[in-house]
Amino acid sequence: MTELWQRSATDLQRLLAGGQVSAREVLEAHVARIHEVNPTVNAIVTLSLERAFDDAARADEAQAAGEPLGLLHGLPIAHKDLAETAGIRTTMGSPVFADHVPERDELLIQRLRAAGCVTVGKTNTPEFGAGSHTYNPVFGATGNPHDPSRSAGGSSGGAAAALASGMVPLADGSDLGGSLRNPASFCGIIGLRPTPGTVPSWPSGDPWDPLPTEGPMGRTAADVALFLEAMVGPHPEVPFRGAVGPFGPLDRSLAGLRVAWSPDAGGLAVERAVRDALAVELHEALALQDEVNLSHGLVVVDPRIGGDVGDVQGGDRVVGRREGATGEAARARHRRDRVEIGDQVVFPGVRRHGRVGRRGARPGLVQHRHEAAPRPAASRIPSALRASSRPS
Repeated sequence: MTELWQRSATDLQRLLAGGQVSAREVLEAHVARIHEVNPTVNAIVTLSLERAFDDAARADEAQAAGEPLGLLHGLPIAHKDLAETAGIRTTMGSPVFADHVPERDELLIQRLRAAGCVTVGKTNTPEFGAGSHTYNPVFGATGNPHDPSRSAGGSSGGAAAALASGMVPLADGSDLGGSLRNPASFCGIIGLRPTPGTVPSWPSGDPWDPLPTEGPMGRTAADVALFLEAMVGPHPEVPFRGAVGPFGPLDRSLAGLRVAWSPDAGGLAVERAVRDALAVELHEALALQDEVNLSHGLVVVDPRIGGDVGDVQGGDRVVGRREGATGEAARARHRRDRVEIGDQVVFPGVRRHGRVGRRGARPGLVQHRHEAAPRPAASRIPSALRASSRPS
């Protein structure tokens, strides 16, 4: 039997809308999962369970009264600890804001709560979101659910780890240079960086800056599409405008789809094991293309040979061409720059055979309307956690 915490967000949405489960039952299943695995992974750093159960009760009452249900009705969601959340501690991973409790929700949180989500707490982030790995002086490091001695990525590493281990079905994140995508790839879930303006951020220090954006994370593409739809829409204080949805259905025909591919973004260092795994995925994608008979083939361009996506006609394939001086130079650069994992430090605070770091953790900071999340344990993560990273 599939446990509630293993189900996708879209599956839970269907069960909740049909009255087959209550919002309280869904929340209880995820809270039990949080208490089971969060002490090892350290993904959710502040819990707001009293508020979450109040949210779930209101959701069940609204459904019983026949009121219209929001897009995220009854779904447990954790917010990145950079997002301002009224009444819930928001530290930004910094001792400077270790006791900071905002008085109002920022725009994204307002929209998610208006859509009916149940807020369970805040997910870990590097200090001020500045980093590709998730550790900070307040809460320590977030471990990867597949191996907690390794990095969960960042800066939305807490969100990615919480999703991959089944603590929540959806989690929001943010991205300037990869912070939605990087941890998603580390943890085996999906992180989507929206086009600037699609998910407006307010308040903002510089509303004209197109680089930072908030966005959705989930375990399936359908979950991410659902979540994104609850986030989008213009705002009068934000000058950029993006798509407003709807973003489904996702089971439509792929005929005419064109996709560009680079194994290393033009020769950047990539671990050999990662390159090999991606090569397998690429060949499977090409096999799928032949199976569904796309009218325009999958376009695969390796930047090291100077290929331009716009110059490649539909149906052409440029796949893995590494011969010649350009390819050999890139391989040599890869060998020179690659990071040898071995027994070295994977990222500060986490060692391969060590424990999830807690340097500078300050568990006595809980003073407001929130509870301390379970703290990291020394033991390695149970095999059941790794097995549950992909929803059934």
